[in-house]
Amino acid sequence: MSNLEELIERLCPDGVEYKYLADVVTIKRGVRLIKKELKDNAKYPVYQNSLIPLGYYDDYNCEANKTMIITAGAAGDIVYSNTKFWAADDCFYFICNRNIDDKFLYYVLMSQQRGIYSKVRKASIPRLPRIVIEKIKLPVPPLEVQREIVRILDNFTFLTTELAAELAAELAARQKQYEYYRDLLLTFKPNESTILNERTNELELSGAIRWMKLGDLSITITKGTTPKTYSKSGICFIRTEAIESDLINFDKVKYIDDDIHNGSLRRSILQANDILFTIAGATIGKCVVVPASALPANTNQALAIIRLKENYEHKYIFYLLKSKYMKDYIQKSIKGSAQPNLNLQQLNDFVIPVPPLEVQQRIVDILDRFDTLCNNISDGLPAEIAMRQKQYEYYRDKLLTFKELKKEA
Repeated sequence: MSNLEELIERLCPDGVEYKYLADVVTIKRGVRLIKKELKDNAKYPVYQNSLIPLGYYDDYNCEANKTMIITAGAAGDIVYSNTKFWAADDCFYFICNRNIDDKFLYYVLMSQQRGIYSKVRKASIPRLPRIVIEKIKLPVPPLEVQREIVRILDNFTFLTTELAAELAAELAARQKQYEYYRDLLLTFKPNESTILNERTNELELSGAIRWMKLGDLSITITKGTTPKTYSKSGICFIRTEAIESDLINFDKVKYIDDDIHNGSLRRSILQANDILFTIAGATIGKCVVVPASALPANTNQALAIIRLKENYEHKYIFYLLKSKYMKDYIQKSIKGSAQPNLNLQQLNDFVIPVPPLEVQQRIVDILDRFDTLCNNISDGLPAEIAMRQKQYEYYRDKLLTFKELKKEA
């Protein structure tokens, strides 16, 4: 039997009381500071509507080792601070009574964070009402039990964080390795192409290449426009914001009506295997291949639509658009411009190496495997990181689940 089990068996074998948060802590609202009172080099961080400090101040209104919850902006976010800080008026912090351990309170609130988020009022500025915070129900086991749970979770948090950092470092190293091999596979000398020998891991010559403009490989290179109105459902409308890790995040797409799709936006109706390439803004160069599952779909003027001729491998061109070739071309093309933008003519004029089709396909096969290992959330290290986080949350929630003590009539 573990120490925690022994404590529960000895101190609360029949269960524990569940109480409202307002009954076991003092809930204090922060005090607003105006911007001119903040400094860059003061001692104490100031929290307003985010877990990122708004600035720094020479005084504090909350002691170290306290829990705080944001009530506007990033409403529902929870933090436990090991240092003193200033809480502004969009924050509530908690002063625990003698029956509640401060760190135990933090872990309990974190275990209920999804439910807290669900109570946030969605508006121009999301807000979490005080009454929701006051009515959070939490178990109140004996202090010895609370502190043993805190000890276990602190240790587990440290180990999980350390492992996640190691995995993230490994992932970053693999991504660099992937980018190195991608650029190596896609670097050609005149009249030569290279291919990775999978047995020896060395590059070998493999046939002649041609250097061609992207426009000559394409049926069309065009772009869309922004519709006057969006719909709650209908045709999928893909914007730059929806492109994440070379995939389309369908939670971030907009929708348009069919008459707009086939009317004013008919020029930019998408097809499967079209390449969308960001040509404007800070994310210039971000791109994605349109899957058949996204159709019917359309897009706006920040994304160029590259539709290739049949005798070219679309994924090969996609990888080239992500390679050093394109990065260097973008830098050269936008040099001296106030805003990073590529026009369609510049995209048409982008000169790329084109090996024989079978070489294109082999390069794609190799890079696809690298890409899956590095980026696919269902495979490789990203899945391992996600699994460890889920394991931690499961263990935490299990430790914080108690049988409720039945009150005598």
